[in-house]
Amino acid sequence: MNDYQNDIEKYLDGQMTEAERQQFEALLVQDAALKDALEQEQSARVLIREAGRLELKDTLEEVEQSMETSETESQAGSSFVMPLWMKRALPIAAMIIIFLGVFQYTQSGGISSAEVYDSYFESY
Repeated sequence: MNDYQNDIEKYLDGQMTEAERQQFEALLVQDAALKDALEQEQSARVLIREAGRLELKDTLEEVEQSMETSETESQAGSSFVMPLWMKRALPIAAMIIIFLGVFQYTQSGGISSAEVYDSYFESY
């Protein structure tokens, strides 16, 4: 049976030439042990494929559950998600406003309280 293992794999994978395939199929009709080995290999491949599908399904379900959990946690905390460009632009805008305020204050030369009183207070 081990002598035919490579032939069985090539047959199932479709890697045989037409002549090799016909010869192998003729041998299958004659040899019951070879036919059983072929059926076992086909069953093993089906089992492996199904196990892989089940494992992938379990993995996807776990990912989906973790995503649902993280979504509910984030929705419980806050409903607003600030875009990245806004997170980067806000500190820059604040620095520009502060610099403009400092510039305006230094250019005006500073106003004393007496000057403010004289320019904005009117007596009635």
